Amino acid sequence: MLVPAILLTIVAAVAVADEATLQFGFFRPVFIGAATGLVMGDFITGVVIGASMELIFASGQIGAYIPPDPVLGTIVGTTVGILSGQDAAAALTVGLPVAILGQQLKFLSYIINIVFVHKAEKDADKADLSKIGLYHFSGLVVQCLVVGLPLFFTVWLGIDYVVQLINLIPESLMMGLTVASKMMPALGMGMLLSMMMNKKTWVFMLVGFVAAAYLTLPTIGCALVGLALAVICDLVIHERRPDLPAVSANHSASEGGYDL
Repeated sequence: MLVPAILLTIVAAVAVADEATLQFGFFRPVFIGAATGLVMGDFITGVVIGASMELIFASGQIGAYIPPDPVLGTIVGTTVGILSGQDAAAALTVGLPVAILGQQLKFLSYIINIVFVHKAEKDADKADLSKIGLYHFSGLVVQCLVVGLPLFFTVWLGIDYVVQLINLIPESLMMGLTVASKMMPALGMGMLLSMMMNKKTWVFMLVGFVAAAYLTLPTIGCALVGLALAVICDLVIHERRPDLPAVSANHSASEGGYDL
C-alpha cells in the first residue's frame, strides 16, 4: 500500500491547497472520491462514494464554524469502501468519524499558523514583502502536512486492519449500516436546506419536488426547469424596477462645487 498511500497523500495535498487558495472545487468529495477511485483501480465506485459523501458535506463552512473535513473523510472512506467491497455503507461508516478527526486536525493547523501570522505582521511593519509571501505559503504547507501525513500513515499501515474489521461485521449489522448510509445524504441536504429556506424561497423547492416526484423528470430536467424559473424571476424583477433618472456629469459636478 506504499504507492497508493503516496498518491492519495498527493491528492489530499492538492485538495487542501485548492480549498485554501484557488477553489476550483477539487476539494469537494465528488472529485476527491473519483480521484481516490482512480488511484485504487475502481473509478466507478469512487464516483458513487464521492457523490454520497458530497450530499453529506453539501452545507460546507458557514461563518466561523469549521465543519468535519471532507478531504480526509472521503479519501479514507472511499479507500475502505473499495477494498472491503461494501461500497457506500463501509465508506460512510469509516469516513464520517475520520472527517471529524480531520476537523480537529484543521484546528491544529490553524493554531500552528498563528505563529506565521504574527511573523508576517512584524514584517509588514517593515514593508518586507518577500518574507510576508514566505510566511503565507508556509502556512499552506503546514495545512497540507497536517492532513497529508496522518493520511499517508493511515493508508500505508492501518487501512488493511480497518478493512479486516469491516469484513468481520455481521451481515445484519451491515444491512443496518447500509440503510443508515442511504439516510445520511438526506440529512446533509436537510442541513443545507435549513440554512437556505425562507418564506421567499420555499416555493422553488416545492416546484422541484413536484417536478421530480409527480412529473418524474430526471435531474437534468429539474435543473432546466429551475433555470427557466430563475430567468423568468429575473425578467419580472427588472420589469418592476423603476429606472433611475439620468443625471448629467456637468449637473452633478456643479452641485458638488467643482464646475468652474
